[in-house]
Amino acid sequence: RDLADVPGLCLGEACSEYQRCLDVALAALVLVVVAATAELLYVAMLCRRAPRQMLKGTANAVAAFLKLVAYLLCTAGGLQDFTDEAVRHECFNTDGNARVAHAQRHVRTTCLLLLIAAAGSVCLSPLSVRWGSGLLGVPHSKSRYQRA
Repeated sequence: RDLADVPGLCLGEACSEYQRCLDVALAALVLVVVAATAELLYVAMLCRRAPRQMLKGTANAVAAFLKLVAYLLCTAGGLQDFTDEAVRHECFNTDGNARVAHAQRHVRTTCLLLLIAAAGSVCLSPLSVRWGSGLLGVPHSKSRYQRA
């Protein structure tokens, strides 16, 4: 009942925690958008004829770092704790409690997917540096003059 902010002053602890969680979610969203931009840059580098492996690896590492920071921000920012408390207190009617439980599942899934995506980028980064090449280009074949 402390979450309801009728006068619009946000004086209660639950209301201020809700506002903090909104800020944390917005910051995590910005980090994910920047990470997705880094991933798109990586895809664009795959389509170039003369790719730079170190730059591709750096793009993957930056994306992994941003995803990891977004995950840590969600965890340390208390998003899961807030939704867990809201579900535990059952402050709403039946429809409201169902929406809160739905939000809880979404927060947990998002945090898990951020961690999995960061791990994928971490694994892909050294592979891109070592063996990364473009998707386009002439395949390497030995000519009749190159006998080894």
